[in-house]
Amino acid sequence: MEKKQIVGIMLIVLAVSLWGCSSVDLEGYANPTTVENIEKQQDKQINDLSDKDAIDFLQKAYEAQMSLVDKAMKEEKLESGEINTVLHPLSGEEIHQTLAPYQTKDSIDTFIKVAGETLEEGWLPHDEEITGYLVDYKTDAKKISFKRKKGQIEVTAKVYVEEQSPAEVIATLSNTSNGWRVSKIDIQ
Repeated sequence: MEKKQIVGIMLIVLAVSLWGCSSVDLEGYANPTTVENIEKQQDKQINDLSDKDAIDFLQKAYEAQMSLVDKAMKEEKLESGEINTVLHPLSGEEIHQTLAPYQTKDSIDTFIKVAGETLEEGWLPHDEEITGYLVDYKTDAKKISFKRKKGQIEVTAKVYVEEQSPAEVIATLSNTSNGWRVSKIDIQ
């Protein structure tokens, strides 16, 4: 083989090997259908909490709230047979630690303000009020509906509170960097 042929073959090999190394700006050339499908897939992952999983999560959050009530207001049976409620105020730190796996920090702060009273000794829950609380989704909720938005699920539960008219408890679940959390609780 002649020198010219060898140099020519080497240039072709070099050109072919460098082909994938060049930088090409393809912005604006993406297939819109592919982009749309990727966005739909991402939305599905964001809202990938089934109705059942949402209720199970809210039930655990409710049970965490009730565990705080049980700690703060312990019932003790007296020798006479009567039941006495002994108050054990809770610290804000204890409330945050208990609810953090289920609620956002802002939601916990709101819970502390509206679901109880902060005294010098600590926090005590309100006695007969449901403001700020979730509901027992297994027994108290009579009708449950779901409204989904990007990264959020509003779960509305219709409940009947003793001696009060029906109420709707609306819990907003948000997909945060820490996973799903209750970000808001409204009662109407």
